Amino acid sequence: MSVSHFGETAAGEPVRAVRIAGGGLSAEFIEWGCVTRDLRLEGPGRSLVLGLATLRDYEAMAGGHVGAVAGRCANRISGARFMLDGREHRLEENAPGATLHSGAAGFGRALWRLVDHGPTHARFHIRQEDGAGGFPGAIEAEADYRLEEGSLLMVLTARAEAPTLCNLAQHSYYNLSGEKRIDDHRLTLAAGRLTPLGPDMCPTGEVRAVTPAEDFRTGRLVGARAIDVNYVLAEAPRADPAFAARLEAGGLALEVETTAPGLQVYTADGLGAAEPAPGAVAPGPRAGICLEAQLWPDAANRPGFPSAVLRPGALWRQEPRLRLSAQG
Repeated sequence: MSVSHFGETAAGEPVRAVRIAGGGLSAEFIEWGCVTRDLRLEGPGRSLVLGLATLRDYEAMAGGHVGAVAGRCANRISGARFMLDGREHRLEENAPGATLHSGAAGFGRALWRLVDHGPTHARFHIRQEDGAGGFPGAIEAEADYRLEEGSLLMVLTARAEAPTLCNLAQHSYYNLSGEKRIDDHRLTLAAGRLTPLGPDMCPTGEVRAVTPAEDFRTGRLVGARAIDVNYVLAEAPRADPAFAARLEAGGLALEVETTAPGLQVYTADGLGAAEPAPGAVAPGPRAGICLEAQLWPDAANRPGFPSAVLRPGALWRQEPRLRLSAQG
């Protein structure tokens, strides 16, 4: 375990990196965006997630959220506004007709603080005040990472001082083969339904069965098709993590478990180029695939979706788990 200086933000704030190891894995996280910058399984000698070389690279990439924890409300909010308890809240429109990952004030572009660490674990904390990005209510969140027996276990939690929205999502881009594109990855999903999108890339409100082209339940190659949609895992958050997805390539396998009811699958077709971290594939279109466990997108404006409202006294919690292994 080691803690080191990673860089300084454009505003002059110091940012630390922490590296942990255990259970056959090693990982590095940075305080900016609570980013997972590096994740390795003993043997392959390469990072299995996309990471950027410097803090300046992270700050310069306006979108992408490479390895970050997106929030306070991940994914899209249609119209860049929502109603809560009879009051309209207007947000930054940073995507056509929508707010994406809470805009410039989002957790994925903010400074978290490392508050606890040990050889196999690291815990980060962030506080955001009332009105940040247009969202009501001060909110505090924590991300707790732990390595254990070939797994990266995560616990994401949040509490609010006034009614607000909350939907945290770990936003790593996975590349198991080390190739420039993830077309050769085999994907299996525990979902036979999805929330289709309108022209603004926000859900229409419908929940429908997958078409044959969208169906990954029996596992098949990702191929060259662009994917950026929420697959339905459950009707509501679950008490315990359950299987959501399996990714296979380069002799390695990654399994994703989560308590969340949705999994946004994104093949990074719009990801910009940047200088990669040592041992990582260079970021760019289709260089990685996101498997973002979270609530369903635009829940703030869709009464039939699992609610994203967090009220004082309640604890928001999500447990994503990654299990990595070499295939025999």
